[in-house]
Amino acid sequence: MKIIGLEVENVKRIKVLEITPTGDTVIIGGENAQGKSSVLDAIWMALGGTDAIPSDPIRHGATKAAIRLNLGEPKFDPKTGEPVPNPDGPYLSVERTFTAKGSYLKVKRADGAAVASPQALLDSLVGRLSFDPLAFARMPAKQQAETLRSLVGLDTTALDAERAALYADRTNVNRDLDRAKARAASQLTFADAPKAEVSVADLSKELSAAQEHNQKRTELATVVAIIKRAIETINGESARLVDAIKDAETRLADLKRQAGSFAVMLSAETTKLDKAEAAYVAVAEIPCQPIIAMVAAADSVNAKVRANAMAATLAAEVKANQQASDKLTDRLAAIDAEKQEKLASAKFPVAGLSFDAAGVVFNGVPFDQASDAEKLRVSVAIGMAANPTLRVIRIRDGSLLDEKSLAAIDEMVAKNDFQAWIERVGDKDKCAIILEDGMVRGTEGF
Repeated sequence: MKIIGLEVENVKRIKVLEITPTGDTVIIGGENAQGKSSVLDAIWMALGGTDAIPSDPIRHGATKAAIRLNLGEPKFDPKTGEPVPNPDGPYLSVERTFTAKGSYLKVKRADGAAVASPQALLDSLVGRLSFDPLAFARMPAKQQAETLRSLVGLDTTALDAERAALYADRTNVNRDLDRAKARAASQLTFADAPKAEVSVADLSKELSAAQEHNQKRTELATVVAIIKRAIETINGESARLVDAIKDAETRLADLKRQAGSFAVMLSAETTKLDKAEAAYVAVAEIPCQPIIAMVAAADSVNAKVRANAMAATLAAEVKANQQASDKLTDRLAAIDAEKQEKLASAKFPVAGLSFDAAGVVFNGVPFDQASDAEKLRVSVAIGMAANPTLRVIRIRDGSLLDEKSLAAIDEMVAKNDFQAWIERVGDKDKCAIILEDGMVRGTEGF
């Protein structure tokens, strides 16, 4: 379905205008402020509904405005190429009028029957993007991707959101992994260190016990020395008494008695000496120096043990972070594979067109890096695909298109059985409808 007839009265800058398209491309030319944009706006106002109607649609000085569109399949004289009445009539006739009170819409079918819900019917026919496909090229990258997703009926929003979250999680895990690897790499280890730390308290207790033991041994040695000195004294006295006996026979009996007493004392002391020497021999000396050396080395040994324990902890942290990173990487790969499978099965308007989380991709590169010719071809193709029923596109700012671009649009609309309405500044375009002061040039008396 295309526009086969357009009539506009008192809309924006247009006074009165009637256009019967004779080809696939309709170029609206003229200088600035002559009503070119008003023609394209009128088409959109007739079809688009409330959102398409400006706050002041009526031409200044007029009290009423009207737009009439006939929609159907155009028919042309095979000899002259001029449009001729289609015996089947228009598929739809659309009339929207404007007064100070508001706008009014009537839509009739080919048999003249009025449509009960006219705007709902028009909404089902009209795709907003199709009326200015070049707007697609001006959209932000993410909006382009959303438009293309909607067009091909492929929604990867959930996958993209999950992927973004997983990617962020993996970034954090990999950051922790790098830190753990760095700490593990700088951590010293010692092969000669025991598995557990040495207890300095136990060694101190053992040293105290050894010192107390040796102190008792020293005391026993002192006792032995005292007894030995006593025995030496007794032996001296005994010798002196023997000499005294020789010198004093008179005192022999007394001296013998004393000698007997000393003999008893000597026997008792000898018995003590035997016991003391036996006790001394039984108590062996415990070497304290090795214990003192172990106490001195305990801090160094324990530092090595702690270093080895820290190395084991860091190795476990590295392993855990690596496993977490690998798991996230596997899920990202699965998401990418699922998304690629969906993209591969989707039907895009142009070969080589796709999208990712960042935006639209064409032939493997971001759409904003495509050439102007590629952007034009893709945008027009998307505009056509967005509205297969009302096969009409409008292009504002057509003056930005060079002759090559215009030719490309002509070729695309002809090939796809579409109709393009293009606004251009100036009057040099062939077959253009030139507007002057709100009317088609040459129709002042219309």
